[in-house]
Amino acid sequence: MSSTQRLRLVFAALMSLWMSLLMTAFVVWLNLGLDAAYLRHWGHAFAAAWPAAFTIVLLFGPAVQRLSQRVSLWLPAPGGRD
Repeated sequence: MSSTQRLRLVFAALMSLWMSLLMTAFVVWLNLGLDAAYLRHWGHAFAAAWPAAFTIVLLFGPAVQRLSQRVSLWLPAPGGRD
C-alpha cells in the first residue's frame, strides 16, 4: 500500500469517525433528549453510522476534494488578495 493510499484510508477513518460521532450525538439529543438511555441510543446510532460514513468518505472524498478545488478558484481571496 502506497503512502498516498494509507493517508486516504486514515483520513477517511478519522473524518468519518468524528462526523458520525458528533452527528449521531446531536441527532439523538434532538430526537430523544438527554435522558438515562441517551448513551445507549447514541451508541447504537453511532455503531450503525460509522461504517456508512467511512464508506461514503472513502468513495466520495476524492470527487469532493476536486470539486472543492474548482469552487475555491471562483471564490474571492480573503482581503481581496490571492
